[in-house]
Amino acid sequence: MKILYALAAGLWMQAVSAADVCDGVAAAVAKSADVGAPAVSAACKPWPHDPRLLLSAYAFGNDEDDKTLVVALVDAATRRVVSSYQAVAAEDASVHFGGNSLRIDAAPYQLAPGVRAFGIRFASDARGASCPDGIWTDELTLFVADGKALRPVLRGVPMTRSEARKGMFCSGAGELVFDEARLTVGVAPSTSHGYADLVLSARITRQGGDRQGRVTTERQTLRYDGQAYRATAQPWWLSFFPLGE
Repeated sequence: MKILYALAAGLWMQAVSAADVCDGVAAAVAKSADVGAPAVSAACKPWPHDPRLLLSAYAFGNDEDDKTLVVALVDAATRRVVSSYQAVAAEDASVHFGGNSLRIDAAPYQLAPGVRAFGIRFASDARGASCPDGIWTDELTLFVADGKALRPVLRGVPMTRSEARKGMFCSGAGELVFDEARLTVGVAPSTSHGYADLVLSARITRQGGDRQGRVTTERQTLRYDGQAYRATAQPWWLSFFPLGE
């Protein structure tokens, strides 16, 4: 019991510490972006690469409005916004911001000497289509600092994607057989236009049918074209991502 109590206390202290570190950041970001609406989704954490900075992402807006998405690097000591990205995020049947929709990805995405990206992950809490033949979530976008602006160099890659091979994703639709792909991102030693190539690895698991549990792995290289990362091919788990030349 003492061990469990100590573990729970440690986790509670970590949560309190994170809240303290990010206290006041939402207000500073809203003021810098000239946004008067409340934050409906929020994420903030110290950047391990540079603890003087906080990584943050907020979706501001009221229930009936499209949301204003603001991603910002914030000075941890002064709460001054160092660089930021702002965009209107339209909501629809498949896209909706909930309280836990945004998450910081602070993995070491070292794209070039002196250039380290960080990620924002988005998970919609929308109900979505009633009987889709494919579902996806945990969309990753990578940002790099470019002066006072943050620039997205990798946009909206679903890190979990499922596609039906038989049936559809709804109750009462008969037998469902689908493949689920879970993606990871690696930084390659090769480069394109000065930035390291990225390698997406998809671990694909068959769910249902006579091949239940079968696991395969596929990979795809993304290359930087001077503005953003593009794919060299489009497997089904990357079918919405733009191709390069």
